Amino acid sequence: MELETLQRKQTQVDFIAAGISASWFFKRVDGVSMAAQSIKPTVTKWSGSSTWEGRRWIRDEVTPDILDYVVASVTFKPVDDQVISSMPRMNDICPPKAAPMSGIKSYDVRTLQEAGVKPGMGLVEIQGLVENRALVEWRNMQARRSDRRRRVP
Repeated sequence: MELETLQRKQTQVDFIAAGISASWFFKRVDGVSMAAQSIKPTVTKWSGSSTWEGRRWIRDEVTPDILDYVVASVTFKPVDDQVISSMPRMNDICPPKAAPMSGIKSYDVRTLQEAGVKPGMGLVEIQGLVENRALVEWRNMQARRSDRRRRVP
């Protein structure tokens, strides 16, 4: 079983993988019990594009255009049914929270293009360009309203 998340949430996925390893089991169709109790989860990391389904997820970028991921793999193996009966059950302990992130999570790629965002720009630059574009649009809208009011007899 593989659990994947952003690298900044690694403590959460580690907690969940440890809980699964300690207390989950399955019975195959042939009756064999499978558990991961004595197998430590393996962790791998990879990086990929921060753009998905037309949105750039800038909040979670570690470098411009890139997100870092972590994958915890829990491997189950055949075990004796006595092992299953002695396994602890998952308790109600809440997993640790990831570092809080604030602000915009993502922007539509078209919005970024219209704001003049270039590949490789970081979060602060992007937010500045997008907010500046929004302010200009708002001012233009206010000016159009004002013009319409002046024309009305």
